Amino acid sequence: MLYCFVENGQIVQGPGRLPKSWRNISGLDKLDSEGLIALGWLPYIDVKPAYDKDTQYITGSRVITEDAVTMNNVVNDYTTEEMASRIAAAKKARKTVIRAACEARILQHYPIWMQVNGANGLDPSEAVSSMTTDIAAMRTESNDNEDAVDACTTLEAIRLVEPDWPLADPSVEV
Repeated sequence: MLYCFVENGQIVQGPGRLPKSWRNISGLDKLDSEGLIALGWLPYIDVKPAYDKDTQYITGSRVITEDAVTMNNVVNDYTTEEMASRIAAAKKARKTVIRAACEARILQHYPIWMQVNGANGLDPSEAVSSMTTDIAAMRTESNDNEDAVDACTTLEAIRLVEPDWPLADPSVEV
């Protein structure tokens, strides 16, 4: 349980766990609730209501009574403008993750030196053709998923966009 130290109607310390010692008093944890209240240590009550984290947020204010400090929570809806901003930021972040995963996957299967060797004509043309086909397929999947993210209208839908990466050609040796 969390407590607040209240003096003259103001929270001086907390919310937090009871200290082991305080103002040369030890054993606060052994006192009953009446003893703690008499010293100014009031239980902190903060019960969060159910809410949709995608479209709502909680604000609140602390109310100090004789025997407790209670957080009065209020569920608020994001405004249309705030939601538009949150969705735009989520789209940007999700597309960045998808692009990074695509590049990491390409490099995992086709390291830079292999791509450079292929571009410089140092590898057999069938290996280069297979590599470029695989890379193009991965980039196409990335682009398709980025387009899917752009089409989303909710944060949940954005989170659900997950690439189904094509398998790289196992015959191309690294």
